[in-house]
Amino acid sequence: MRPYKNPLGYRQLRTWRQANEIFELVERIAASFPRRHPITGQYLTDLKDQIVRSARSVVRNIEEGFARTTTHEYIRFLGYSEGSLEELLGDLEYCLKGDLGETKAVSRGGSG
Repeated sequence: MRPYKNPLGYRQLRTWRQANEIFELVERIAASFPRRHPITGQYLTDLKDQIVRSARSVVRNIEEGFARTTTHEYIRFLGYSEGSLEELLGDLEYCLKGDLGETKAVSRGGSG
């Protein structure tokens, strides 16, 4: 018999809490984007949707992995979460280049 595991125990993980904060921040950042790209004039609906989905995937993969029955599966889902985070960072870097919304406040690593 499998020992009891709190199904919401992931909420105690610092990584889950940080991922959730990132998700909430990304939702606010995406909402601040203009409707069209300031240089190309392209609609930004898809980009906004994608960065929100990527941020959401970071959180949800931690949750789903926590619910898995083996450590191997859990680690695999943490890898998916990390992949979603890298995708999000890439899209946010693209946004920085295009001067969209509040993304200038986003920095990747380092101290500055």
